[in-house]
Amino acid sequence: MVFRREHAFVPVSFLLCLSLGACESTPAGDGDDAGTTGTTDGSEDTATTDTDTTGDTTGDTDTGVADVPTYWRDTKSILDARCVNCHREGEVAPFSLETWAEVETLAPILAPAITDESMPPWPPAAGCNSYAHDRSLSAEERDTMLAWLDAGYPEGDPADVPPDPEPPPSAAPATSVTVRLETRPAGASVVVAGKTRGKTPVDLPFTRGERAVKVVLRRAGHRALTQSVVPDRDQKLLLTLQPNVGAPAPKGSSSAGFRRFD
Repeated sequence: MVFRREHAFVPVSFLLCLSLGACESTPAGDGDDAGTTGTTDGSEDTATTDTDTTGDTTGDTDTGVADVPTYWRDTKSILDARCVNCHREGEVAPFSLETWAEVETLAPILAPAITDESMPPWPPAAGCNSYAHDRSLSAEERDTMLAWLDAGYPEGDPADVPPDPEPPPSAAPATSVTVRLETRPAGASVVVAGKTRGKTPVDLPFTRGERAVKVVLRRAGHRALTQSVVPDRDQKLLLTLQPNVGAPAPKGSSSAGFRRFD
């Protein structure tokens, strides 16, 4: 009986050692089968491959071409708003930037002028004051233009061009203007088209766009003065009357002429 127990015990011990050795022979995570432990049909292998592919695609999108500015989508509107007013056929700039062909040819020379802020020209310093109709590039526009040039100024898709901005509401143009006449000395009769319109100082209403009119000023002791007035805008005219020959010149008067204050 003792002999049988020894022979029965040895095989069990031997099998236990083999089993432990087999468990330790394959380290966790080693080899291509690590991700499919516990499976036999390969379904999880396919799932792992799909996940990896999706991850790679997402990474390409996050750092891909979509973030690079293009002419049609990003920079054409900046050029049109800030540059084309002068850089077009018949204007003061030496070359045109109206079309993609023109921009593509001249893009390599644009970066230095954008970097040093010499273009678009805007003389007032940024900290001096705030002015209407500022032509200079904003910080965002400057960054977009430089990023586009650094990327090789890609054209992009013409279908991506943004719609034109809505024009600001404009007030109806004024149909009347006022011309204020003052004289030295004051008190001169004002005659327009044969009708006396009062004495200086006087405000004369006109319809914008009228042809030039002649205004005659008369004052006792002074020579009559005829002045042509173009009623294209509100304006102020200061005229000096000459005394008649032999009459003493009024105090403070000077030679005939007028000063204009718009």
